[in-house]
Amino acid sequence: MMEKKLKQPCRNIISFRVNEQERQALTTLASKSGMNISAMMRNIVKQMSAVSYKQTGEPQ
Repeated sequence: MMEKKLKQPCRNIISFRVNEQERQALTTLASKSGMNISAMMRNIVKQMSAVSYKQTGEPQ
């Protein structure tokens, strides 16, 4: 039987302001990706960190 990997809960909140067009774009992108906006943004940060690491060789 495989054990389920436990996720570490997200306890930090980052907020930023967007206009209505940007909010709609975020909502649409998240929906098309099958995620909510928070999950999508966490995914983007992980991807950008990986690219930065490949370019600089230093963890971000």
